[in-house]
Amino acid sequence: MSLLLAHTGPEPLTYQDVVIQCHLDPDDEDTAERDLIERIIIPAARGLVERTTGAAIRKGRYRDHLPVIPASNVFAITTGQAYELESIALGVTPGAPVLDAALCYLVNIGKESLLYTQQGQPWRDVAGSSPQGMMVTYLAGIDIDQHPSVRHYLLLAAAWAYRHRELLSIGQTLHELPERYLLTLVDGITVPPRI
Repeated sequence: MSLLLAHTGPEPLTYQDVVIQCHLDPDDEDTAERDLIERIIIPAARGLVERTTGAAIRKGRYRDHLPVIPASNVFAITTGQAYELESIALGVTPGAPVLDAALCYLVNIGKESLLYTQQGQPWRDVAGSSPQGMMVTYLAGIDIDQHPSVRHYLLLAAAWAYRHRELLSIGQTLHELPERYLLTLVDGITVPPRI
């Protein structure tokens, strides 16, 4: 299970992106409208993509808790699109011992990111035993300019939410966006099932 500790980058869409997508007046000074788009519609569209794909879209700092130290020399990071390892703590309590980062390395293989031990040794040999497992802290998120289909998905979702903002407030049933089309747009970053 992954926990978002803090966002480290901006939202992948801007107010202007949504204004253009929704064909709104760019000179409109309605602060309530701007607030709705920036604080609700854009984060909701991003959250929809993150939940659909299992990948971080907005850059942030995440933490995974592995209750048991893996027996193999590699394991998948829970949140897709991890790009930098920050630390591995043995246990969950403050001040828990931290592994030397030189003992492992992170590889983003497209749809998911894997954490390897340096010499191919099992994690149990590298980390030893820890009754509380390991806490892995890392940075994850995408460069939206490198994923135009994900940006397209975000814009479609934001426009859909804007177009139906009144209906959502009174609880009417809405027709959804075409699921198969949308899933195709984010296939390149969708974390594969792990069972």
